[in-house]
Amino acid sequence: MTPAASTSRQRRPAALLAVTLAAALIGIDAATPASAGGHNSDYTTNCPSAESLVSGTTWHAHRLARGVTLREGRRSDATGYVDMHVLTADVLTPGLSFRPLVRKLAMRSKLSDLARGRSRLVAATNTGYFDFGVGTPLGPVVYKRLPMLGSAAPVPVVGFNTMGRLQAGRLAVTGTVSTATTSRPLAGLNLLAPQTGITAYTTRWGAAPVDLPFRAVSRYVGNGVVTSAAGTFTHAPSTGYLLV
Repeated sequence: MTPAASTSRQRRPAALLAVTLAAALIGIDAATPASAGGHNSDYTTNCPSAESLVSGTTWHAHRLARGVTLREGRRSDATGYVDMHVLTADVLTPGLSFRPLVRKLAMRSKLSDLARGRSRLVAATNTGYFDFGVGTPLGPVVYKRLPMLGSAAPVPVVGFNTMGRLQAGRLAVTGTVSTATTSRPLAGLNLLAPQTGITAYTTRWGAAPVDLPFRAVSRYVGNGVVTSAAGTFTHAPSTGYLLV
């Protein structure tokens, strides 16, 4: 939503927001073979298959596309049964790509709704953890090298590197909020809980209100200019930023 009509329209000093992404990788890259300088250990080269973890299960395989296989199985015992689904994708398959289906971060949507109408989509699955109330992911989200969600504090991640291979590392979002006279570091971007410091919310956040901490101050920024007085605004704007 845009700032409420009752907010002040007085022009404030220009506030420019710049967000960049930095990732400091740690020494684990399960997609790199030993011959290319990767780690030659049971941890990365001799992992048990998911299907072998539940003995006595009959599995049926379905080839969804080149490099993508779905295996389904059911395990029964005296208390009932459990259905299992194992999706396997070879990330090095030519023409196979991966991307988030999320429309807005703070928006609960059925996976089937997000996948509907995408003729080239062969598989969709939930990844990582998300907040059940708001729906936003709890971990960083980066797409095409641009951060959608993240914190200034580095956190462990597993994702795709610039070569399209899976890689483990630590990721942090860095940025600054600057006026003509001062600059402040960005504490986070589209976080479920605003951090101490300045947290920015973009149009990617969604319609859910931001849970402001006690005594927090929030302002709207559009086209490099603060467009609201200090207040307790809790909704991300349709353009620009909400700074908390």
